[in-house]
Amino acid sequence: MKDQELLLLLKSGVGKKRNKALELIYDRVFPLFSNYVIKNNGSNEIAMDLFQDGVVIFFEKVKSDRFEGNSTISTYLFGICKNLWFQYLKSQMRLSKISPMYDEIIEDLSEEDKENAFFGRVLEQLMEKLDANCRQIIRLYYFEEKSIREIKKIYKLGSDQAAKTKKYRCMLKLISLFKKYDVTKEKLLNN
Repeated sequence: MKDQELLLLLKSGVGKKRNKALELIYDRVFPLFSNYVIKNNGSNEIAMDLFQDGVVIFFEKVKSDRFEGNSTISTYLFGICKNLWFQYLKSQMRLSKISPMYDEIIEDLSEEDKENAFFGRVLEQLMEKLDANCRQIIRLYYFEEKSIREIKKIYKLGSDQAAKTKKYRCMLKLISLFKKYDVTKEKLLNN
């Protein structure tokens, strides 16, 4: 199927046709991207997470007519995913540099500060398991103290309620990670 036909199916909004177009795009691009990530010391699981984020970004650009078609869908989506891979690598490098320093710094802290630092480290590691959008939304709202209205503008959402819902869903994902890895207050305090 040609790119123009795929774009029409994606824009049509009809479930089965849209899903078929997404499947075709997935079949074309994911194996290439996965291969690229694996060759660069990544895993298929990381490639899958990043690819899904990339598809969401691509789909949003198509729906809002920001995909101009100057390149093929495959090239464009691969480029989005490659940028997400670079962001992921950057965040991993930052964490690996912080980790050894953390152990040295933590020795001189009070017990309360140690608890807070340990919680911050756990939180950062769990946040890295979220998709890029959720990670960014949580950082914007809770750490940079952006308002729901500002998040709505950044993500070009239709309403404040849509931004609230998106933030809420991201928090549910983060909470489920705490549960999945069995991180409780008691365990945090005992480490």
